[in-house]
Amino acid sequence: MRIHLSILFALSSLGVHAENVDPELNFDRPHGERGDPEFLLNVGWESRYVSEGRDNLDGAGLITGTFEFGWEYLSLGVWYADSPSNSYNELQINAALTKSWGDFEAYVGYTHLRFPETNDGHDHEVGGGFSWSGLPYELVIAFDFYNSIDNSGTFYELSLGGEYEFCERWTFSPAIVFGMNQGYIGDGHDGANHIATSLGISYALTDSISIGAHAAYNFALDRQVARAGDALLKDFFHTGVGVSWEF
Repeated sequence: MRIHLSILFALSSLGVHAENVDPELNFDRPHGERGDPEFLLNVGWESRYVSEGRDNLDGAGLITGTFEFGWEYLSLGVWYADSPSNSYNELQINAALTKSWGDFEAYVGYTHLRFPETNDGHDHEVGGGFSWSGLPYELVIAFDFYNSIDNSGTFYELSLGGEYEFCERWTFSPAIVFGMNQGYIGDGHDGANHIATSLGISYALTDSISIGAHAAYNFALDRQVARAGDALLKDFFHTGVGVSWEF
């Protein structure tokens, strides 16, 4: 299970992740190639645990923390989340390789997930994606997928969004995402799953520290109430706030 904390193009504007590109990816979309090592630390709060169009904790919020390292093509990250009101926590360890060609960027990655509250349950995921930033109005279109090795299913997302500076130190980031399930939610329906829209805003306190917030709405598609995996697939509104430090 993946958490999706912001929408897929606003690396520092959607609040929790200083450089998040997917409304439903807990780790930021891997950065492009970097000559010098870079580190990212962020802490945030989300009003709901949102992934695959589902309100996974049925209204309970999350406190999250992320530490990431990037150098040249490589990104490594650790993400931890805890829901005090739901006795839920989760740890994810991520590695990815990214390559850019002009306006195109592609990545492949691996994520190890652990769920300490459920008798040390775990999962393994592999995924990847690509994006193109050559659209008008500085828009970026992206395709992402992730496959659960343990559940033998895949989830796909097609996203469109942008990041815009509207005055000194202020940035806003609108985005829309379409998701499809193919066995990733094993007891949910396959096919068109949800559409999510989001608007994020961030303010750079310094060159390395920023604060932000986002608001998003999830629209469920083709929900099948007879399926247990669709029970939490709904229409709902959610928000988040966070602070990030890049060094």
